[in-house]
Amino acid sequence: MGRTWEALSDPTRRTIVEHLAREQLTAGEVAALFDTARPGISRHLRVLRESGVVEAEAVGQRRVYRLVPGALDEVERWCR
Repeated sequence: MGRTWEALSDPTRRTIVEHLAREQLTAGEVAALFDTARPGISRHLRVLRESGVVEAEAVGQRRVYRLVPGALDEVERWCR
């Protein structure tokens, strides 16, 4: 759970997770939500992916990101 907490400690990553909890988004769509440069958003997505919170699927030349089912269950149980 430590990697999940670390990934969620950043407000930008929490916002990305909130959006991905509602719908799948391409990397470009995620980047469009912020005033941050794309390389910065790419790093945030990589941290979320490496921590197992989100996953990416290549669709053509795009990557579509989605929340990993159950990735936040342990965090939710801890918060209760």
